[in-house]
Amino acid sequence: MSVAVVIPVFDRVEFLPALLRQLSSQSVLPDHVVIVDHGRQSLSLHGDWPFQVEILKRDSSLWFAAATNEGLVHARTGNPRFLMILNDDVRIGCDHWLARMLADRCIDGLPVGESPRIIDMCCGSGTMLAEIIKATRVRFGSSAI
Repeated sequence: MSVAVVIPVFDRVEFLPALLRQLSSQSVLPDHVVIVDHGRQSLSLHGDWPFQVEILKRDSSLWFAAATNEGLVHARTGNPRFLMILNDDVRIGCDHWLARMLADRCIDGLPVGESPRIIDMCCGSGTMLAEIIKATRVRFGSSAI
């Protein structure tokens, strides 16, 4: 399951390392992080991340929506299954946040009234399975799942 994350950044580079560390500690990792730098400050990023990180430098006249759109267009070239947009100052509170977001999205795709019967675990993540089960229980109000 491939996930690309787009992070537009405008002169708030101090938040970025913490966000990337939090993404790195997720039980399900994104495959690709696209940082769209549309600020006046020069953005440099150091670190060894468990996912591909690309920085797209854009003109500072670009506003949030345009920077985000450019990041999404660029991220889509990798054909990810899921695209996610994060603000640079987001703080992720737990290590299964991304797994839960993906599980909820997968369940949202089910026809109304149908509960999941088959779970495709091609990524092999036990956390993903656990989050799908939890989300299904909440969604369908059943502890028997």
